[in-house]
Order: sequence, then structure tokens, then C-alpha cells
Amino acid sequence: MKKILYYIAISVICALPFNSCTLDEETSTDVEKKNFMRDAKEAEIVLQGVYRSTIEDGHYHLSILFNLGTDMEQAEGNSTENYRIIPANAFPTTQSEVQTTWSSLYAGVYNANDFLERISSKINTYSDTDRQLATLYIAEARALRAMFYFELVRRYGNIALMTNTEMSKQDPRTFVQVKPEKVYEFIEDDLLYASRILPYAQDDQYRIDNSYRFSRGAALGLLSKVYATWAGYPIYDESKWEEAAKTARTLIESGKHALLSDYEQLWKNTCNGVWDPTESLIEISFYSPTVSGNSDPVGRIGKWNGVKTTSIAGQRGSCAGNVKVVHTFVTEWREHPQDLMIKYFGQKEKMIQIILLKKKTKTPVKDKKKNKIIHLLNGTLKNM
Repeated sequence: MKKILYYIAISVICALPFNSCTLDEETSTDVEKKNFMRDAKEAEIVLQGVYRSTIEDGHYHLSILFNLGTDMEQAEGNSTENYRIIPANAFPTTQSEVQTTWSSLYAGVYNANDFLERISSKINTYSDTDRQLATLYIAEARALRAMFYFELVRRYGNIALMTNTEMSKQDPRTFVQVKPEKVYEFIEDDLLYASRILPYAQDDQYRIDNSYRFSRGAALGLLSKVYATWAGYPIYDESKWEEAAKTARTLIESGKHALLSDYEQLWKNTCNGVWDPTESLIEISFYSPTVSGNSDPVGRIGKWNGVKTTSIAGQRGSCAGNVKVVHTFVTEWREHPQDLMIKYFGQKEKMIQIILLKKKTKTPVKDKKKNKIIHLLNGTLKNM
């Protein structure tokens, strides 16, 4: 009876005009977030969630699909059905792959922003050792955010630049597109920070395990590619060619990365899940801890780009082998090995080695000299 009278009293008070009665409650998720990330160990767990964004289904849809139908790759089969609709240019604006890629990348941006905001509010309560680790985690999150935005700006052009979580909660009708230049400036700032803070993979004495994680070399490699893309379509900021060369020079002359003596070893490492940062700057780890039919979480690259294989629980996911190298590409390499050449360029007192891939520049350039700034021959950065 007392409980009934209590509820009636509360209802009456809330109904009175001079009182404001709101029963706002925090969601359990918000409460748990506030009570988590109490140290670097917990912060790393949340950071792994940001890395998890990279393997969401659809994250690399367009990166793979837009290369199909070029002189580099071809799709398995000969119809325009299923995933072949995009390389065949037969898709509408409502195509699921286009929308899924958009949402997956922005989900990654939100996760990175959320992590950065929360660790920034906690870091001053950490021990000295944990603060040092947390600073590295901040650099990793910013590098990941830069990678997400680099995909977005290249695929969609004018996009909304979400720099914090509150912006993501706005009514979508209020979103404002920014010019690509602004997005590139934001990406540059994130990667410059990451390249200053993070150690090279082989010098890392802070993180217990840096496998498949951003390092200084990865940040510099991605930044070099960002500059080279910024210099081309649609912005044509030609001053960025020099920035691309300078950044690549810093990476190459560091001596922290090199080409493996045996190219075949790259494939062996990939097939056996071996992380070797010698030649590879950054890789996305597609790992299948459990397998249930076609639901193994190995991402589109893991399921499409490779040799057809079945899945083994705890070791690998399946691969459909949907992405094929065109036959003419294979024969060209067999018949014209000189297409892969080592060239030198730079100032007289400083010469750098760089890999040139004949006929493989996609961005229009007006000066042949600028063709010398291609990309590092790196299995992962080629897919960024």
C-alpha cells in the first residue's frame, strides 16, 4: 500500500505546472564506458576494437571491386550478377556495396573518435608507464582514423568531416560536406602526429605485441601515398609531389624496412599468418577464431583475394578466390621482366632507390618526372 501511495504522489508532483520532472537515465553502455579504460591494459582492449573496424564486412568492398575489370585484376565468372555488378559498371547509387562501405568506414571513424575522447579524459590518472603506452595508443587511433578518411575521400569525394562523436549524433540532414582539401589536411595532421610518436616496428620496446599494428614506418608509408594522391586528381596540388618524395625518402633512408630477398616468402607469411614488418609496413589481420558455415570473420580480402581454400577453425578462414590476376599481366611479367626496374633519382648528394612499376600509374600526371613517385612495393599498402 505504501508503494502505491508513493507512485501516486510522484505522478501528482510531476503533473504540477511548477515542477519539472524528468527521469533521464544513463544507458548501461555509457555507464560501463565511464568505468572502463582505468589503465593502459583496458585502453588497449578498446583500441583493439578500433582495429576491429578494419575487417568489418564491406570495409574494403570498393577497394577490391573497383580494381576488378582493370588490366590488373578480373572477377571470377562472366556475368554482371552479385559482386560483378560494380566492376561491370552496372550498379545504381543504391547498390548495397556502395552503402555498406560508406557506413563501415564512418563506423570506424566514430570508434576512433570515441576512443580518443575517452582516453584523453583518463590519461592523466594513469601511471607514468601507462601514460607512455596511452600516448602510443592515441597515435595508433589517429593513424587508423586517417586511413578510414583516406578511403572515404578517394571513393566519395566531398564528404562530411566528423572530428568528434557529438558530430556523428547530429541529424543527418544537418551534415555539411567539406572539400577534399580539408579532408586531406585532417588526414595529414593525424599521420604526421602518428609518425612522430610511434616507433618503427623493429624498435618497438613498449608494446608487448605490435603485430598488424601501426608503426612509424606504416604511418610514413601511408602519408607518402596520401601526398601522391593529393597531388593528383581531383585537387592537383603539385606541391605535394615534393612532400611525397621527402616522406618516402625519410622512410627508405631510415633503414628500418627493406625488400625481402625471396619474394615467395611474402606468400608463405600470408598463408601461415606470420607477421614480418621487414617489407610489410601494415597489414590487416583477418583471423578466424571460430567457423560456422560462411560466417567466419575474415573480411572480404580474406574471403576473395587469394587461392581457393576451405576454413580451418582457429587457423584460417575460407577463400572463394573471386579476384584473379588477368592472364595478360602474367605473360607480360614472364616475357618482359625488365618492366620491374630499380631506378635512382634525387639530388646529387642524396640518391634514393625506389621501385618503378611500368604503366601502373592511375593518377594523370603532366610531367614524366613525377611518375617516379609511385608507391612502395608493399602487399598491404597497395590495397589501402
